[in-house]
Amino acid sequence: ILTRHKLRFLTLGLWLVIFFTARSYMSFHHLTILQLVDGIISMLRDTWYGPLVYIILYTLRPLLLIPGTVLILTAGVAYGLPYGIPVTIIANMASAIVTYHIARWFMSQRVEIYGRRGQLISLLRNNPFETIVTMQLSYISLDLTSSLAGILYLPFRPFLLGVFVGGSVGNTLGVVIGSSFGGNLS
Repeated sequence: ILTRHKLRFLTLGLWLVIFFTARSYMSFHHLTILQLVDGIISMLRDTWYGPLVYIILYTLRPLLLIPGTVLILTAGVAYGLPYGIPVTIIANMASAIVTYHIARWFMSQRVEIYGRRGQLISLLRNNPFETIVTMQLSYISLDLTSSLAGILYLPFRPFLLGVFVGGSVGNTLGVVIGSSFGGNLS
Protein backbone atom coordinates (compact mmCIF):
# COMPACT_ATOMS: atom_id res chain seq x y z
CA ILE A 1 0.00 0.00 0.00
CA LEU A 2 2.96 2.34 0.67
CA THR A 3 4.37 2.08 -2.86
CA ARG A 4 0.94 2.46 -4.40
CA HIS A 5 0.11 5.69 -2.58
CA LYS A 6 3.57 7.19 -2.06
CA LEU A 7 2.71 10.54 -3.68
CA ARG A 8 -0.32 10.89 -1.42
CA PHE A 9 1.76 10.06 1.65
CA LEU A 10 4.43 12.53 0.50
CA THR A 11 1.81 15.26 0.09
CA LEU A 12 0.26 14.49 3.47
CA GLY A 13 3.71 14.49 5.08
CA LEU A 14 4.60 17.86 3.55
CA TRP A 15 1.29 19.32 4.71
CA LEU A 16 1.81 18.03 8.26
CA VAL A 17 5.38 19.36 8.41
CA ILE A 18 4.26 22.78 7.17
CA PHE A 19 1.26 22.88 9.51
CA PHE A 20 3.15 21.86 12.65
CA THR A 21 6.13 24.08 11.83
CA ALA A 22 3.87 27.10 11.28
CA ARG A 23 1.80 26.32 14.36
CA SER A 24 4.90 25.89 16.56
CA TYR A 25 6.44 29.09 15.21
CA MET A 26 3.20 31.01 15.80
CA SER A 27 2.88 29.64 19.33
CA PHE A 28 6.51 30.32 20.24
CA HIS A 29 6.40 33.94 18.96
CA HIS A 30 2.77 34.63 19.99
CA LEU A 31 1.66 35.46 16.43
CA THR A 32 -1.72 35.45 14.73
CA ILE A 33 -2.13 33.99 11.26
CA LEU A 34 -2.17 37.49 9.71
CA GLN A 35 1.07 38.39 11.47
CA LEU A 36 2.61 35.16 10.16
CA VAL A 37 1.51 35.99 6.61
CA ASP A 38 2.98 39.50 6.92
CA GLY A 39 6.22 37.97 8.20
CA ILE A 40 6.41 35.57 5.26
CA ILE A 41 5.82 38.39 2.79
CA SER A 42 8.51 40.46 4.53
CA MET A 43 10.93 37.53 4.23
CA LEU A 44 10.10 37.12 0.53
CA ARG A 45 10.55 40.83 -0.10
CA ASP A 46 13.47 41.77 2.17
CA THR A 47 15.93 38.89 1.85
CA TRP A 48 18.22 37.93 -1.01
CA TYR A 49 16.85 34.37 -0.93
CA GLY A 50 13.17 35.43 -0.91
CA PRO A 51 12.66 34.99 -4.67
CA LEU A 52 14.33 31.58 -4.51
CA VAL A 53 12.04 30.49 -1.66
CA TYR A 54 9.05 31.77 -3.64
CA ILE A 55 10.08 29.82 -6.76
CA ILE A 56 10.63 26.63 -4.74
CA LEU A 57 7.28 27.03 -2.97
CA TYR A 58 5.50 27.69 -6.27
CA THR A 59 7.25 24.71 -7.85
CA LEU A 60 6.03 22.43 -5.05
CA ARG A 61 2.57 24.01 -5.19
CA PRO A 62 0.94 21.08 -7.06
CA LEU A 63 2.12 18.68 -4.35
CA LEU A 64 1.11 21.01 -1.53
CA LEU A 65 -2.29 21.78 -3.07
CA ILE A 66 -1.79 25.52 -2.75
CA PRO A 67 -3.84 27.57 -5.23
CA GLY A 68 -1.67 29.32 -7.80
CA THR A 69 -3.77 32.46 -7.59
CA VAL A 70 -2.78 33.00 -3.95
CA LEU A 71 0.92 32.72 -4.79
CA ILE A 72 0.62 34.99 -7.85
CA LEU A 73 -1.08 37.65 -5.73
CA THR A 74 1.64 37.15 -3.11
CA ALA A 75 4.30 37.88 -5.73
CA GLY A 76 2.51 41.10 -6.59
CA VAL A 77 2.40 42.11 -2.94
CA ALA A 78 5.98 41.08 -2.18
CA TYR A 79 7.82 42.13 -5.35
CA GLY A 80 5.60 44.66 -7.06
CA LEU A 81 5.10 45.20 -10.73
CA PRO A 82 8.41 45.19 -12.51
CA TYR A 83 10.12 42.42 -10.54
CA GLY A 84 7.13 40.21 -9.67
CA ILE A 85 6.27 39.33 -13.25
CA PRO A 86 9.49 37.50 -14.25
CA VAL A 87 9.73 35.76 -10.86
CA THR A 88 6.15 34.52 -11.20
CA ILE A 89 6.61 33.40 -14.81
CA ILE A 90 9.75 31.42 -13.90
CA ALA A 91 7.97 29.85 -10.93
CA ASN A 92 4.89 29.09 -13.05
CA MET A 93 6.97 27.30 -15.66
CA ALA A 94 8.83 25.29 -13.00
CA SER A 95 5.50 24.25 -11.51
CA ALA A 96 4.20 23.24 -14.94
CA ILE A 97 7.31 21.12 -15.53
CA VAL A 98 6.82 19.28 -12.22
CA THR A 99 3.14 18.62 -12.90
CA TYR A 100 3.84 17.52 -16.49
CA HIS A 101 6.45 14.99 -15.38
CA ILE A 102 4.35 13.67 -12.49
CA ALA A 103 1.46 13.03 -14.89
CA ARG A 104 3.81 11.41 -17.39
CA TRP A 105 5.28 9.26 -14.64
CA PHE A 106 1.81 7.98 -13.71
CA MET A 107 1.12 7.17 -17.37
CA SER A 108 4.06 4.84 -17.79
CA GLN A 109 3.35 4.36 -21.48
CA ARG A 110 1.51 6.17 -24.23
CA VAL A 111 -2.01 4.88 -24.69
CA GLU A 112 -3.79 5.03 -28.04
CA ILE A 113 -7.52 5.77 -27.97
CA TYR A 114 -9.75 5.33 -30.99
CA GLY A 115 -13.07 6.80 -32.07
CA ARG A 116 -14.17 10.38 -31.44
CA ARG A 117 -12.01 10.75 -28.35
CA GLY A 118 -9.06 9.43 -30.31
CA GLN A 119 -9.64 12.06 -33.01
CA LEU A 120 -9.70 14.81 -30.38
CA ILE A 121 -6.54 13.50 -28.74
CA SER A 122 -4.87 13.28 -32.15
CA LEU A 123 -5.81 16.90 -32.80
CA LEU A 124 -4.31 17.93 -29.45
CA ARG A 125 -1.13 15.93 -30.10
CA ASN A 126 -0.73 17.41 -33.57
CA ASN A 127 -1.08 20.99 -32.27
CA PRO A 128 0.50 20.97 -28.78
CA PHE A 129 1.56 24.63 -28.68
CA GLU A 130 -1.84 25.91 -29.78
CA THR A 131 -3.58 23.55 -27.38
CA ILE A 132 -1.64 24.74 -24.34
CA VAL A 133 -1.87 28.43 -25.24
CA THR A 134 -5.62 28.14 -25.75
CA MET A 135 -6.07 26.32 -22.46
CA GLN A 136 -3.94 28.86 -20.59
CA LEU A 137 -5.73 31.83 -22.14
CA SER A 138 -9.05 30.20 -21.24
CA TYR A 139 -7.92 30.29 -17.60
CA ILE A 140 -8.03 26.50 -17.33
CA SER A 141 -5.97 25.51 -14.31
CA LEU A 142 -2.23 25.16 -14.88
CA ASP A 143 -2.31 21.85 -13.03
CA LEU A 144 -5.07 20.50 -15.27
CA THR A 145 -3.31 21.77 -18.40
CA SER A 146 0.06 20.34 -17.39
CA SER A 147 -1.41 17.03 -16.25
CA LEU A 148 -3.34 16.61 -19.48
CA ALA A 149 -0.21 17.40 -21.50
CA GLY A 150 1.76 14.80 -19.56
CA ILE A 151 -0.96 12.16 -19.79
CA LEU A 152 -1.35 12.68 -23.54
CA TYR A 153 2.43 12.67 -24.05
CA LEU A 154 2.41 16.07 -25.73
CA PRO A 155 5.92 17.07 -26.83
CA PHE A 156 7.75 18.86 -24.02
CA ARG A 157 9.18 21.90 -25.84
CA PRO A 158 5.90 23.05 -27.45
CA PHE A 159 4.18 22.42 -24.11
CA LEU A 160 6.67 24.58 -22.23
CA LEU A 161 6.54 27.36 -24.83
CA GLY A 162 2.73 27.26 -24.69
CA VAL A 163 2.81 27.56 -20.89
CA PHE A 164 5.14 30.54 -21.19
CA VAL A 165 3.08 32.37 -23.82
CA GLY A 166 -0.38 31.51 -22.49
CA GLY A 167 0.46 31.75 -18.80
CA SER A 168 2.23 35.09 -19.08
CA VAL A 169 -1.09 36.91 -19.50
CA GLY A 170 -2.69 35.47 -16.36
CA ASN A 171 0.50 35.77 -14.33
CA THR A 172 0.96 39.42 -15.30
CA LEU A 173 -2.65 40.19 -14.44
CA GLY A 174 -2.33 38.47 -11.04
CA VAL A 175 0.89 40.33 -10.20
CA VAL A 176 -0.72 43.65 -11.19
CA ILE A 177 -3.70 42.93 -8.93
CA GLY A 178 -1.39 41.83 -6.09
CA SER A 179 0.73 44.94 -6.42
CA SER A 180 -2.39 47.08 -6.07
CA PHE A 181 -2.80 45.79 -2.49
CA GLY A 182 -0.07 48.17 -1.39
CA GLY A 183 2.30 45.61 0.09
CA ASN A 184 -0.22 44.08 2.51
CA LEU A 185 -1.87 40.78 1.60
CA SER A 186 -3.78 40.49 4.86
